[in-house]
Amino acid sequence: MKEFNTTGVCIPEKHYIADVSKKITEIEKMVEEGKYFTINKPRQSGKTTILYLFTSIA
Repeated sequence: MKEFNTTGVCIPEKHYIADVSKKITEIEKMVEEGKYFTINKPRQSGKTTILYLFTSIA
């Protein structure tokens, strides 16, 4: 059973998570093109999770 996570990285198999696949795809494209990117969001909006998911598929 999934649960809400309020600290650290969200694991999609264990935690409820918003669909960030579009953002991951955009980041991959930018990295492949040698471009820089920033993730500037308020706290608890998924910054760490986005980077974790990106590095786990890259």
